[in-house]
Amino acid sequence: MTKIMILFSFMVSSLSAAFLFYVKEKVVQLERETRVLSSHGRVIARDLVVLESQWNALTRPSRVEGLVDRYFNQSLPLMSKNQITSQPGPMLTQNP
Repeated sequence: MTKIMILFSFMVSSLSAAFLFYVKEKVVQLERETRVLSSHGRVIARDLVVLESQWNALTRPSRVEGLVDRYFNQSLPLMSKNQITSQPGPMLTQNP
């Protein structure tokens, strides 16, 4: 009877050790994934800051005005959205 108890205790402790090893490895894997995701998050946050600063520099009103002055002929009036042109555009037909 004592041999059966010893064998049963050994089997239970072996299963417990295997389960604890599995849990430990799973925790290590999740910690590794957390570090990787955290690193990616920091890179994305840094890239977002760079993109926002570049966007702000590119859309600065004084820069846009300079580009308009440089590349658009000021003798041509700018058309507003509500202005009707004298030449009709192409007719659009709808296919059935």
